[in-house]
Amino acid sequence: MIERYKNAKWEDIQPNLQKAFETMVAGGKGIYLYGSVGTGKTHIAYAMKKHYDWPSEETPSGYRMGRNLQIHNMIDLMHEIRSDFDRTIKENPDDRITEYTGVLILDDFGAEKATDFVAETIYRLINHRYERMLPTMFTSNCTLQELAEKLGERTTSRIVEMCDVYNLAGGDRRLQK
Repeated sequence: MIERYKNAKWEDIQPNLQKAFETMVAGGKGIYLYGSVGTGKTHIAYAMKKHYDWPSEETPSGYRMGRNLQIHNMIDLMHEIRSDFDRTIKENPDDRITEYTGVLILDDFGAEKATDFVAETIYRLINHRYERMLPTMFTSNCTLQELAEKLGERTTSRIVEMCDVYNLAGGDRRLQK
């Protein structure tokens, strides 16, 4: 857990977002949560992770598999994928796209610089999850229109079909402290 969000709690999340999250992890539509800088989107994402995760354990009736929700900051994820291309190992860097098969939160979606490489990689990641109907949540400062202008209509159209859209209103909580 990232130190900044270690105190994030399920109770901090609005009931409509709690319900949307429970629906998503049960196989329903994903979540596209957008709003201004500092409105608490990442805090909500980490509270959801803490609520969802549990470690693997051995029970009296047998072994229980753990659950792990993955959160990736988009700028960091793009950096990781790009650095995979620089490796001189036999692994195929494209496998990074397909390794994310569980519940995934893409944080600060749209904050990455939209180079051709980034736009194509994001499309491939989104399309992979779209085709397999994998549970995905996005946090972003971008409206859907802004996202379409930045990453293209094809990617945005898939996100719209994959997700219910929520606007997190309010001011920058960091500046209010």
